[in-house]
Amino acid sequence: MDFAVDAALWVVGKALAPVTDGLLESCAASTELGRNIDALKMQLLYAQGMLDNAQGRDIRSPALKELLHKLRELAYCADDALDELDYFRIQDALDGTYHAANLDSQSCVDRIAINAHHTAKAAANNLKCSSSSTRADPDDQEDGGKRGCLSVVGSCGEHEISSSRPPPTTQGVQEVDGGCMPNVVSCARTAAQTIGSGHQYVLQGDHAMQTRKLKFDRVVISTKILEIIEQLKLLCAMVSTILNLELLGSTRIPPAQDITMNRPKTTPNIIEPELYGRNDQKKEIIDDITNGKYCTNELTVVPLVGPGGIGKTTLTQHIFAELEGSFQVSVWICVSLDFNADRLTQEIVKKIPEVNDEKANATNQQLIVQRLKSKRLLLVLDDVWTYHEDEWKKLLAPLSHTGGEKGNVVIVTTRIPKVASMVTTTNSSIDVGRLSHEDTRSFFEVCVFGDQRPWEDHSELRDVGNRIVTKLKGFPLAAKTVGRLLRNQLTLDHWIRVAESREWELQTNDNDIMPALKLSYDYLPFHLQQCFFYCGLFPEDYEFSAKELVHFWTGLGILRPLDQAKRTEDIALSYLNDLVNHGFF
Repeated sequence: MDFAVDAALWVVGKALAPVTDGLLESCAASTELGRNIDALKMQLLYAQGMLDNAQGRDIRSPALKELLHKLRELAYCADDALDELDYFRIQDALDGTYHAANLDSQSCVDRIAINAHHTAKAAANNLKCSSSSTRADPDDQEDGGKRGCLSVVGSCGEHEISSSRPPPTTQGVQEVDGGCMPNVVSCARTAAQTIGSGHQYVLQGDHAMQTRKLKFDRVVISTKILEIIEQLKLLCAMVSTILNLELLGSTRIPPAQDITMNRPKTTPNIIEPELYGRNDQKKEIIDDITNGKYCTNELTVVPLVGPGGIGKTTLTQHIFAELEGSFQVSVWICVSLDFNADRLTQEIVKKIPEVNDEKANATNQQLIVQRLKSKRLLLVLDDVWTYHEDEWKKLLAPLSHTGGEKGNVVIVTTRIPKVASMVTTTNSSIDVGRLSHEDTRSFFEVCVFGDQRPWEDHSELRDVGNRIVTKLKGFPLAAKTVGRLLRNQLTLDHWIRVAESREWELQTNDNDIMPALKLSYDYLPFHLQQCFFYCGLFPEDYEFSAKELVHFWTGLGILRPLDQAKRTEDIALSYLNDLVNHGFF
């Protein structure tokens, strides 16, 4: 599925939401503004239908991709304009007014007066702007000439409100209820044309700390919507023409939602139930810890080193699971980039059971010594990136002076060989290497087919599958990620497309698995890409809760309901489940 089409379609759908769910129904009933809202709705529906027809096609033209990007930006502008209108609808509801609402509920004279009022303000605004080049306006001179005209700037894929001067100061803000007509027009213009600018004007005196309400200008917002419509018409015509030519020779890719039901069942276990290609290495490490060269030492640091995605953590999880019964205390800490002895010590203390007669004011180091007395400790420090000698010594100090049993072990996983060589207390670190082609293929087959017999009903995929396995370079993470991508669509065309993707050409060396990971991201539907993309705002190894992600995505406004009957929470949870099934969580 092409990213440009999917991205543009997603934004168009987002912009359509307020005009299709009835929120702006009262605004759409007003005279000129209503006609423009209806026209915008029709143009967005046209764009949506056009993109629906193109969805799932392989778009190769760079020019078309650029136009689709412009269409996406213009749809964002439409979304912003309708958001502004919705702001005034909400303000009307709160204040009991009808500035942006249905004018049919008022008398004919009232409707004429309100429309004339907005038109007069717009005309005065134009006169003021045209005369500003020949003479200084008295109203502008009152605040030092800081108030000038604001202009609506529109371009293809770009529509925003810009100002030729900074936001008004408190001296330049006057009450709308009194004063001469130029002051009324100036204040109304200031309020209406700074919609969405993010400025909040705070008054002094009796009104201190009160946020000034924006004033609604029907002509300004109606004109803005009309300009967006004209740009949409032009852009949609160009995109439609090129799409019709492009799609004649393209291949249809079934949408992701049509194929998700055919995926094989997968295990819910967090770790892989079977360890591929590592059983001999695992047995040797466990024997050394329980009965071999490490069991007589007071404290042994065993580092496992290898590139990212090679399977260090998975191997350590299997070792940890088998050794837990041999130690009175077992602790797993994910270190990542932040190697801070005080933080890590605090985490270790939390995971060691309390004992009787603990000192009330004891430090974390003292608590570790007291709680580990006469006990064996197995500590895993997973994903260590940095080594600071003082911090490392500070962390190990309480572990080396417990006066307890011998045979305490610290297992460190790292992708940095220098870190491994600095922390080890053995003759050498343990290298976690790439899987053999046979082991990689076996693991890949499980990731694709699950509990089903591999290739049984899909023998035509075997040859291209072997080609893909070769590109995985023996990395379990690459096999898992690409396998989950391929299991979504067990068709020869899809597998060949993945095998021949240009992403593989970007591989810099045998340890580079980014092309495999990037492939999986590229094949995500755009709405899932958006959700995963924003998760990058959080630190590495941050532990998300489902509820937190639901609130986060809802607040960002990136949940696009395909079924209006579904609750936002249910949509978010289905997105999260899809990301988990694709291997991104």
